[in-house]
Amino acid sequence: MENQPTVESNNLKQYFTFKYLFVYFFFALMIFAIMWFFLFKSDTSVKKSTILKSTVTPSLSLVGNKTTAPSFANRNKEMTIELKQVNDSKEIGKSMLKNLGDKTEIIIDLLNFQLDRPQPARIHEGTCPVPGFPKFNLSDVVNGYSISTISASLEEILNLRPLSIYIVKMASTPREYVSCGDLK
Repeated sequence: MENQPTVESNNLKQYFTFKYLFVYFFFALMIFAIMWFFLFKSDTSVKKSTILKSTVTPSLSLVGNKTTAPSFANRNKEMTIELKQVNDSKEIGKSMLKNLGDKTEIIIDLLNFQLDRPQPARIHEGTCPVPGFPKFNLSDVVNGYSISTISASLEEILNLRPLSIYIVKMASTPREYVSCGDLK
């Protein structure tokens, strides 16, 4: 009697047949694929550090000893603006303006930002470090990042120059600027 398989061992053997092993393998593969997707997925949206690492053609280029404006076609696609610190804030970064036809997308990417505190951003008349009147309100910069879309083409915006992008420390201090950059 001791050598005869018990009912429990017969039930256990049925779960290790080829059919069940294939199902187990399939589920393990699916779990691995889902984990891979969430850990290593390639997101097509702009990520936080994309602008600072990008090699986008700047809005002005040096030719010999002269500064020349970019070509008309290049200027109307996108431009990058360096954002410099104001009032010893140490908040620096870049802003990219992308032409979307009759609209413009503005992406702001800052380093040394204030964690979890929305920082208002605007395009002002005039140049750094003394802003003129606000021309366009942008989305608040949160954790160093903001994406805004305004209802004006890049060409229309550039025709309004001199303009500059300003980032404010917080909404309750609208004149305490921490970063700015000129649209050249």
